[in-house]
Amino acid sequence: MWAPGLIGCVIGLLILAAVRDKPTDLGFPPVDAPAAAAAPAQDAKPKSGGGNMMTALSSVVKLPSIWALAFTYFFIYVVRQGVTSWLVFYLMAEKGAADAGSAALTVSGLELGGLAGSTVAGFLSDKAIRGAKAGSGLVGKRIKVCCSSYKGVKLAVAVGVALAYSLVLRCTA
Repeated sequence: MWAPGLIGCVIGLLILAAVRDKPTDLGFPPVDAPAAAAAPAQDAKPKSGGGNMMTALSSVVKLPSIWALAFTYFFIYVVRQGVTSWLVFYLMAEKGAADAGSAALTVSGLELGGLAGSTVAGFLSDKAIRGAKAGSGLVGKRIKVCCSSYKGVKLAVAVGVALAYSLVLRCTA
């Protein structure tokens, strides 16, 4: 009973030891180097400790794009939770899965595919950004990486839909 919790704690500690706060900690160039150089000149007088956080939070909350992302992620996770919660029962009742274990194994492919896809996308984006020449516009490179990632997701969804459709045809035949 305690084993999953202990495993989770150990993995959490390993992640805390491995993850770094800034790209410069791992040898990457700073994300906003020009803005970081201009910031001290604009802000000669330091603000009080708590005011900076509230100012930053209020400026972020006022951005419509942040709200759009928040709503998007909300609905993505609602759908994901619905699929992972009810797909096991659906596969058993409607598609004739032998037992809950085999149905859960099928559903776990969704999560494992997301894990593998996120990891591969991270490695590819790091490689693409690391390969950018100095002064070539890292922001533009990041936008290209995001667009490529979006195209990859579209392809993965299309393949997933085709596979699901073929499985439904095979199960109903």
